[in-house]
Amino acid sequence: MGKNASRERYYEPNFPVFKAEECAEFISLCEEMSKDLEKLFERKRQKIERAFRKTSFSEQGWELSDITQCLFANMYRRARSSLEQRGLLSPPVKHANGAKWIFWAEKPEPSGRKE
Repeated sequence: MGKNASRERYYEPNFPVFKAEECAEFISLCEEMSKDLEKLFERKRQKIERAFRKTSFSEQGWELSDITQCLFANMYRRARSSLEQRGLLSPPVKHANGAKWIFWAEKPEPSGRKE
């Protein structure tokens, strides 16, 4: 093999890869927490509607359903930030290009289906 011949290189990811059996350990817990979050959002619906009526969105032709994704995203970001500050979540890592992110992957079942 000459010095310019191609060689195969194998790299391992620098982030966690969850195998199906490992994900199974967390699925029911994640579903439970998801249900809790859904119930909270539902319980706050009347407060959300009252707050919406205090804004000028409806005068501009918007409906509450037009902003609920924004409300949910803000709720999520604030909770994530608080949990990071309290040490319950790892904060995003700053990479050489200046981007901050957390990454993981879920390895599909051998059949190609995710649970």
